[in-house]
Amino acid sequence: MRFRISASMAALAAAFAVAAPLHAQTTGDYTQGQSIDEHTVYGSYVAGRAALHKGDSEEAAQRLEEVAGQVPDNARLRQRAFTAALYAGDVEAASRLAPAADPDQPSLESLGRLVQAVEALSQNRGGDAVQRLTDMQFPHRTAAALLRPWAQAQAGDWNAALGEPENDGEKFAKLFGAFARAQLLEIRKKPDDAEAIYRALAEDPVASVLFLPMYGDFLERRGRRAEAIALYDKGLAESPDDFELTAQRDRAQRRLPPPRLPTLAQGGAKALQFAAEAMSANRQVELSMIYMRLALHLDPTLDRGWIVVGDALARQKDDAEAREAWARVTSASIYYDEARTKLIYSLQAERLADEALRLAAEDAHARPANVRAQLTYADMLRAGHHDEEALAVLTRLIEARDVDWRPRYMRAISLDRLGRWPEAEADLTRALELSPNQAETLNYLGYAWIDRGEKIQEGMALVERAAAGQPRSGAIQDSLAWAHFKLGQYDEAVTLLESAVLLTPADPEVNDHLGDAYWMVGRRNEANFQWRRVLSLEPTDEQKARAERKLREGLPPPAIRTASTPAT
Repeated sequence: MRFRISASMAALAAAFAVAAPLHAQTTGDYTQGQSIDEHTVYGSYVAGRAALHKGDSEEAAQRLEEVAGQVPDNARLRQRAFTAALYAGDVEAASRLAPAADPDQPSLESLGRLVQAVEALSQNRGGDAVQRLTDMQFPHRTAAALLRPWAQAQAGDWNAALGEPENDGEKFAKLFGAFARAQLLEIRKKPDDAEAIYRALAEDPVASVLFLPMYGDFLERRGRRAEAIALYDKGLAESPDDFELTAQRDRAQRRLPPPRLPTLAQGGAKALQFAAEAMSANRQVELSMIYMRLALHLDPTLDRGWIVVGDALARQKDDAEAREAWARVTSASIYYDEARTKLIYSLQAERLADEALRLAAEDAHARPANVRAQLTYADMLRAGHHDEEALAVLTRLIEARDVDWRPRYMRAISLDRLGRWPEAEADLTRALELSPNQAETLNYLGYAWIDRGEKIQEGMALVERAAAGQPRSGAIQDSLAWAHFKLGQYDEAVTLLESAVLLTPADPEVNDHLGDAYWMVGRRNEANFQWRRVLSLEPTDEQKARAERKLREGLPPPAIRTASTPAT
């Protein structure tokens, strides 16, 4: 597997860069008045470097901790070790390495105390956790305030735990603090007080999308299943695609057991999950990941947490570790479909297509009634140019229930590639009937008409609608530009294609089109540059042959071209 250094691994790399002079230092300053085994320190450093290059962040963090422990006066190295351990999810090690009070870095010291509080809570030492959660600095005050009631309850101080939550005036903290109070009241066997809070949250216009399902869980726990189902129906009327509500309603209708109340540690995990997702919404990716790592330390079964950690790692291009996180989601979880789909598409993006197809086939065969699993399998078949097999999967879905635009759209692509355009056109038309504003369908059908020289004005209208819905899509910009090209509006085509190339610089088709447009406005050197660039971008055999021909011969006016596969 190809390894690429991620942000988390970059943190480790930086840590080892700090450690690099250690070998020299052990024969100099560090040997004065200290008993340090030079070979042990340097050996740990070398082992950590090797783990770093293998992509093993856990091993690298462990070795870095060893180095930090053997050179305890190196504060900067200790801070690096602390950060590395957090990224690797080793909260126990991070707790040992937590930075001491430093007036120059108060937020780092607060993060260290938050980590130590989580470790204490995981060991049922609520009193220690409460002590460490006092006087927290920004940006960790909110996370500490959400965690504190659970620590207070574990310490036996229920009066404090059930008091009014701290919130610093933030709507987010107020809402989630109220939810924690409701759960603690329910744990304390005060259901009437708990229900008043649950109901208020479920009826809040801002909070209902988050807390209506949790009120439903409460009703089910109280044996009020019919009320819970009515609540879920109300939520689904407003959000029909909410898969969590759908799963809850299905569970209630089948009279399956509702979720149990959390333990105090699990309640703390949920509080940190809320804090992590708030940080993610504010684009604080690193803090979001750290908080979620802390949440998972308290509750490793928090499946939503593994999704968030995996997403954060994927954004940092740490694809192998992201897949490990998604793989932790169990098949019984309502998040399993999401995790599995992310894992499969990540494998495909990393050019591990055979493994992606194998997993997709496994899922599809194990869950024949699961639409998402079948669509993912069909997409992997299509990506591998197994179009006949993809057609069989998609046709079964369409024949079973023709209410979803996606099987029609995906089948159209395979039909088109197999040279069955009239059938593909019919599927695309039906897909637009089912969902009239899907940019992918609008773009595909519009581009196909434009590229075939059929219904160019109608095709342009479809692509313009797609571009309005997805203005940052390079593929759609390319389609719109190609409509102008086919109409002989070459200056407009150049302008749009230059934008499209900026949005999708590695797409050989878009670069090829830009070369054509440059040629038609007399910019021959730039046209040849673009066609040569196509050859460097892993083009298909058809794209390669086309670019090579144009490099030899140029384009004859008016550059009427044969149909090519529409951009998707």
